[in-house]
Amino acid sequence: MMQVLKNGLTRMGALMLALVLFVSMPVQASAAKATKVEVNCNGKVVDSFYQVQAKYIPGTGNSNTGTYSCAQYVKNFYSQKFGVEVHNLLANQTPLSSTAGCSFRQISSGILPGDIGYQSNSRGGGHWFIIKTVSGNSMTIIEQNWKWAEGSKTYAYANRTVTFGSTAGLKVFRLCRNGQPANNLSGGGSSSQPAASTPGRDTAAVEKLLFQADYYASVYADLRQAFGNDSGKLYQHWKTYGIKEGRTASPLFDARWYLAHNPDVAKAYGAQNYEMAYNHFVNHGLWEGRQGSQYFSPTVYLGLYPDLKQAFGSNYLAAAEHFQVYGLREFRQASAEFSIRVYSDRNPDVAQAFSSNLQRVAHFTAYCQYGAERRPCV
Repeated sequence: MMQVLKNGLTRMGALMLALVLFVSMPVQASAAKATKVEVNCNGKVVDSFYQVQAKYIPGTGNSNTGTYSCAQYVKNFYSQKFGVEVHNLLANQTPLSSTAGCSFRQISSGILPGDIGYQSNSRGGGHWFIIKTVSGNSMTIIEQNWKWAEGSKTYAYANRTVTFGSTAGLKVFRLCRNGQPANNLSGGGSSSQPAASTPGRDTAAVEKLLFQADYYASVYADLRQAFGNDSGKLYQHWKTYGIKEGRTASPLFDARWYLAHNPDVAKAYGAQNYEMAYNHFVNHGLWEGRQGSQYFSPTVYLGLYPDLKQAFGSNYLAAAEHFQVYGLREFRQASAEFSIRVYSDRNPDVAQAFSSNLQRVAHFTAYCQYGAERRPCV
């Protein structure tokens, strides 16, 4: 994303630039649209649903079994989100489970996000996927190994749709526990799973914003000691442990702060359920304009700067992206509780020690927000 306002522009120039951005910038759609993605490296993340990533490898083969197969994504999703082991994901079969009391039932109505989908083909084989959203007979899905070649390049779709009545060979299966429907991913009575995301919300884009390796390492001394600046290992720790432990990996979101300042979320999921707080912010909170941390409120950020409001309107994802890429670096303030300008000016030792504003925020997080120091920040 290009910078909205550069130093030295005239007032008229700034307004003209903001207008261009406003006209050309993509607006959040009311329903997810299929997006063509180039697969240019092994493990390319094409889509993500409830933090379970759909990954691809280049080429037309090597994906029928193992990590990058369509069946493996279904297995990963059910293992991570339901604690259920799934097998028998073969052509024209019903999924089976080795988890005690769990089974699958084929359904044709009342389809929910999280149900398993299957699409047969004319060659006698088929393709497995997870349903993300439902609108009438149309379903947006997440999958692995649905790819094709164009010349020397490989492409895949994120948010492909299938439709009952027009997509041949389409079947849907529902998880049951002890014979009773048990897909609670859309809020069907269990607080152990988050409410389903809303169509048109690019949750994968939000997740990308919530992890910054250098910030994560700067805030936590134990991670610096264990992993140094290895971004891959830091990210693995974040996904495996950090989210659940309530650690913060970006100035945009802090699960502990989020639960403390959003009592409805804490009441629904528990005051220390940091993973659910993360899920809620990714799927709902940011899109509703909720403040995710002491440092960033999308509504405050847009309200303080007319150029951003002119360019983005109420596009909170765009506001978050701008703050991360440009705003913090430009000393822009994004909440009533913290000003990077004040923190830098009033704490010259911090300003001298860290040339990066991101590192200065990390210092405040480690030593003031969650430490014993008390320094002026607004």
